[in-house]
Amino acid sequence: MYERVIRQLRSIGDALAWRVLGYNRSYILALCRNESPGPMHLDKKGTQHEIEFAAEQWRDHRRFTLLHDLTDCLRIGDATVFHDGDDGWQNIYLHELKSNPNARDRVQDLRLKAAAEATQNFGRLPGDIRARLVDTGVPYATHLPALADALSLAHRRGIQTMKIPGGRALLAFDFSAARNRWGEEEAGQRFESAYSSLLRRARLTTGTRICFSSGDSVARGRLTPPWGIYPLQPAQCAALIADFLVFTVTLRSDSLVEELGKCGMDARWLLPNGVEPTSPGQPVLELRPAQEVLRSLGTGPVPVGHHDRVCGYFCDIHYRDRAIFCDGALGDELPHVWISASARAKNGSSPS
Repeated sequence: MYERVIRQLRSIGDALAWRVLGYNRSYILALCRNESPGPMHLDKKGTQHEIEFAAEQWRDHRRFTLLHDLTDCLRIGDATVFHDGDDGWQNIYLHELKSNPNARDRVQDLRLKAAAEATQNFGRLPGDIRARLVDTGVPYATHLPALADALSLAHRRGIQTMKIPGGRALLAFDFSAARNRWGEEEAGQRFESAYSSLLRRARLTTGTRICFSSGDSVARGRLTPPWGIYPLQPAQCAALIADFLVFTVTLRSDSLVEELGKCGMDARWLLPNGVEPTSPGQPVLELRPAQEVLRSLGTGPVPVGHHDRVCGYFCDIHYRDRAIFCDGALGDELPHVWISASARAKNGSSPS
């Protein structure tokens, strides 16, 4: 319970981070590449020093400071300071804070510098000399209005199901509304019945199904946009964070392969038809960037046999340890994806 509450609170910090960073995924991608710092303890000397630093920046300079330990997605550096420059641009400064100025950590300083270089000058991402930010040019389109409608109807009816373009099936469930209407036991039975009926209507009863559920997912994916920034009603965002309101999105594996193909990716599902993964991290999808995509990125041809695997469990599909699908389950196109270890950003392009 304690761990879950920490994740829910840190998701609020994540929403604030996305907001002040202009919803730019490249900053999040660069700054999340570190291990979680663990719980934040107010009695630690370092924590007190960080709080005093943030207060000082506002008191003396009127600069907003975001402490990274209040988030889950910002894991490199201790604080980010924002202030408006004279040229109209917002200046962003990363800080590694030490209560003892002589206790500098060279490894931490190098990771901080690499993160800054990655977002500003297309340098390598921290932790992997082969990884760089690449703008795929693929727009990220969603069906979030349909999600908003489903959540609103579920709040009144308890359960709401919908078919979504792209061969997807959506089910929204409001725990409080369902329990008040039917009681806890019958609410669970109606959930199962509604989901089975939805799969039949969406023709998802055969083949390998991929299912994403919002339940207990808050602050589990460092690149997953937090519920707090979704264009929903504040009460809906809060209910998603606290799991009083949940939704699932289901599709077939061949539909995912087809959608990847539309984005210029050659994809192959690795498991036999109808067989589900048996363990977290098991490879489920093989992904190769099409030659025309690489040429458009200025990377040249890919050597024969060079490819990377997409690993994941159910819909929590990852590419190089970064979720590319679970936060885009309602999207018409994939969110920004790393193409391959050999892909290079074109000079002058913007990272995404």
